[in-house]
Amino acid sequence: MAEKHGVNNGKTITLSFVRFKSTNPQPGYPIVYLAGGPGGSGIDAARGKRFPLFMALRKVADVIALDQRGTGASNAIRPCSYKPFPLEEPRTRSTTIAYFKTAEKHCVAAWQKQGIDLAAYNTREIALDLNTLRKALGVKKLNLWGISYGSTVALGALKLIPKHIDRVVLASPVATYQMVRLPERTQAFLERVDALIKASPKYAAVYPDLLGTMKTVLDSLARKPAKVTLKDTPDANPVTLRVGSFAVKGFTKSLLKDPSRLRSLPADYYALAARFQAVWQPSYSSLTEPEVFTGMPLAVRATSCLSPARAKLVERQAKRTLLGNVLNFDTMLVRIRIANVTPLHGDFCKPVNSDVPTLILTGTLDGRTYPAGHAEILQGLSNGNEVVIENAGHDLFMSSPKVTVDIVEFLNHQPVKYSTIQVPPPDFVVPAPSK
Repeated sequence: MAEKHGVNNGKTITLSFVRFKSTNPQPGYPIVYLAGGPGGSGIDAARGKRFPLFMALRKVADVIALDQRGTGASNAIRPCSYKPFPLEEPRTRSTTIAYFKTAEKHCVAAWQKQGIDLAAYNTREIALDLNTLRKALGVKKLNLWGISYGSTVALGALKLIPKHIDRVVLASPVATYQMVRLPERTQAFLERVDALIKASPKYAAVYPDLLGTMKTVLDSLARKPAKVTLKDTPDANPVTLRVGSFAVKGFTKSLLKDPSRLRSLPADYYALAARFQAVWQPSYSSLTEPEVFTGMPLAVRATSCLSPARAKLVERQAKRTLLGNVLNFDTMLVRIRIANVTPLHGDFCKPVNSDVPTLILTGTLDGRTYPAGHAEILQGLSNGNEVVIENAGHDLFMSSPKVTVDIVEFLNHQPVKYSTIQVPPPDFVVPAPSK
């Protein structure tokens, strides 16, 4: 198909997908899985732990595991390597930004020499690919089933090809205009975690003030970075890194996505407060290996929607929250000037208004997308419905068998069975008693 929709310049790309045939003698419209990321592979997802869900949906219709353009088997952009971050440099916000800007400009130039048009890799083009897929399948409509960035693509399709969409399932959704997160929603998430800990006598006794401890640690590291000593081998000369609050915020971001990671957050910060020790302890080899960049995620972030008003709001909120703008660091960083690449704007970047039946799945302990953002999306969906999974995180599909039941029922044009699903809260790490 054409590299850019509506542009006939001879350049083409290939989309790859796996089709699981339905077990239903009268199947509905095909169900297209849209992976998150940006950059995730739908085909890889079907090979992983979500495979039983793919199989369960065959009761409804054919299930399509799609690799979006620039991902998996649909990727013609070669990865780009760049020299590692200098070990002798302090890991601050400014030094990290300088490093990644230089690295990304190097990779953009390399891809342009290969004839790659990064302007063809944005959410609008990816959403329009779904209509090309629909035509190739020879069907009138598609069902869409997406998670995280995949939900962004699905919401984009509701704007561009609404007549060709039957039903939509959005897990941990992000609208086009929400890809730059609001820091106060991350703060509210941390407050929910703190409240969960305080509600448990077991954890409250060990972690009486998580937010206060986090603030103490981050303020201290902002004033005086700590030192971490690493060795390549036991006999090698040690390398000393200076680690400040920015690096620890980045480490914290990696813990927020799901309860399986979140469970160590309080223990890590209380250990940091007692004495900066091997909590953020990267391997020597990981710091000396080249950084590898992939084109599609970079291009999608560089072209993501961001109105001037939202940019100002994010900046204001970042100043009064614990983690500031850390969740947006990747997106904000790559919004650099790339030849022929312009950020998306206009109606595509506005909230969706649709009467297409849509199911939203919300995890209350999702540290990437938040209930308040999902409520915004629902406001524009006249046939929208929400299922709340208490204590589930971002990757919520396999958190309970009831999630599968609801998705199958909804796509089968039946009412969902469970409006609220309860899963166990995180088993927070508690240090062993000292001897």
